[in-house]
Amino acid sequence: MEVAFDGEVLSGDTRKPYLERYIHGAVYEALPDVKSVVHSHSRSVIPYSVTNERLRPVVHSCATIGSRIPVWDAHTVFGDTNMQIATVEMGRNPAKSPGQNNCALMRGHGCTVIGRSVREAVYTAVYLEVNAGLQMQASRFPPVKVLTEGEIEIICARLADAKPGEGFDRAWEYWCRHAGVEAGLPVPDSAGA
Repeated sequence: MEVAFDGEVLSGDTRKPYLERYIHGAVYEALPDVKSVVHSHSRSVIPYSVTNERLRPVVHSCATIGSRIPVWDAHTVFGDTNMQIATVEMGRNPAKSPGQNNCALMRGHGCTVIGRSVREAVYTAVYLEVNAGLQMQASRFPPVKVLTEGEIEIICARLADAKPGEGFDRAWEYWCRHAGVEAGLPVPDSAGA
C-alpha cells in the first residue's frame, strides 16, 4: 500500500489502511535520512515505557538501540486519548522522539525504530526486544552494567561498515533462512531502501 507523508492512501487503493501509517509518514517527513521505520507493540519493551526504569543496551548486539532511549507520552501533548496515533498531527509529535537514537518508546503503546535500511531497522527492532528481556532478567542481580557511550559508538560503526555477509546482512540472512524466504540482495541506501 502506497501512502503519502500525511497518511493519505495513494494509487486508488481501497483497502483499509493501518493507523500506524501516520507514525511512518511523520518519521519519513521529519527525518529524511531514514529509509525504514518499524513500529511494534513489543511486550518486553512496554514495561520500560510505563515505569521510571530506563532501557539501556546491556549486550553488544543491542548497541544499535542507543544509549538514552526516550519515552514519548501522548498524554503530555494531547491529553486523554485512545493512545493510538490517529492523525498526521499526532504522528508528527513522536516522530522527533528518537533524536540521536534509532528508537523511541511510546508510553503504554510500544515503540518506533528507525534505520538507514530495512535491514538496520529490523535488526534494531529485534534487538530492542532482546535487550528489554535481558535487562529485565539482569535487574534481578543489581547493579546492571550497561554498554558505555564509547562501546556503543564502536559497535554501531562496525555494524554500519560491515562487509557483505556481516553485520545487518548476516542477521537478515539468518532470519530469512529461518522464515524460509529468499534474503535477496541489499538495496543501496541511496535508492531509498
